[in-house]
Amino acid sequence: MDNTYDVIVVGAGFAGLASASAAAAHGMRVAVIDRQSGAGERVRTTGILVKEAAELAPVPANLTRTIRRVRLYSPDLRHFDLISPGYYFLVTQTAGLMGWYARRAQAAGVEFIWKRVFTGARRESGLITLDGGNLRSRYLIGADGARSAVARQFQLGRNRRYLVGAEAEFVGVRGVDDCLHVFVDNRLAPGYIGWVVPNLGGVTQVGLACRAQGRPQLGGFVKKAARVFDFTDARIVGRRGGPIPVGGRVAPFAGERVLLTGDAAGLVSPLTAGGIHTALHHGRLAGRAVARYLDGEIADPGAVLAREYPKFLWKGLMRRAADQGIPDPLVNLVLGLKPVRRVARLVFFHNRGLASVEAWRELFRGEERA
Repeated sequence: MDNTYDVIVVGAGFAGLASASAAAAHGMRVAVIDRQSGAGERVRTTGILVKEAAELAPVPANLTRTIRRVRLYSPDLRHFDLISPGYYFLVTQTAGLMGWYARRAQAAGVEFIWKRVFTGARRESGLITLDGGNLRSRYLIGADGARSAVARQFQLGRNRRYLVGAEAEFVGVRGVDDCLHVFVDNRLAPGYIGWVVPNLGGVTQVGLACRAQGRPQLGGFVKKAARVFDFTDARIVGRRGGPIPVGGRVAPFAGERVLLTGDAAGLVSPLTAGGIHTALHHGRLAGRAVARYLDGEIADPGAVLAREYPKFLWKGLMRRAADQGIPDPLVNLVLGLKPVRRVARLVFFHNRGLASVEAWRELFRGEERA
């Protein structure tokens, strides 16, 4: 059996599946290795797709629920609704969705090697040989998450700033409207937010994240959410959580015949902590760039991706401001003001960058309902 591949991707998350599919579509022999026994076995993300991510590859309707409204709560639980005409989110059955992406990758020719942990690798004779066996590749893509072992092995940039998230899946919660319910509370979720989201099959996702120096107080947040929704007959059917990198793009993210993508490369919005869209989009760009390099079309995929990977300059600054924390009484005072609502709508419904002309035009368009 020939165990030499053009590309080996470490990690079968959204970024890994996107990069593997793109490289295979360009004629590369591609393998994905992952410690799981199958795609979606361990889910760490909330699985909410923004409109831009959903449009990259329309996903099966039976795996999604469309949400068009954000209901934003102040610490004292006053709230207002935000909408943007034509915009939506897709709440997903995440494990099923990842399985769907894996089947698409397999149909493109990607081979999967499950229950394989990346423990190290070395460069030899123009190839990269993985430890613990005879797998070799002409190029290695690290899509192995926020604390990437590939980054550590090849002395690439590492994520240093994190949020820590925790989420429970409930059945039996009543009174959850068809909204993305977002709670601002600097005591329970310092540096970020809490959320309550209706999903498929009567499941409600309840979670929050906070700065890495703290610990998500999920129990406390559920008690607060119970002042808005009815948890009398609710029971937990699943849990998820983990670190969310919010320090921006790592440097360097590429070296000789190896590069990072997705969370491993820090391609997560420092402000919103959203990473699925960037994982799918830039994962695909990474796979394409590596394939072009191996075909001799370009000299350095890292240089190409340096122009494509986001730098998150403005969002990085806003993350630093969010980390300072705003006292809850002040949030209660200002959150309902019209300029603040407009900025909130921009943050939730705009994905083109806060410094873009389109973003600021959007600031003065759309609807709000109290």
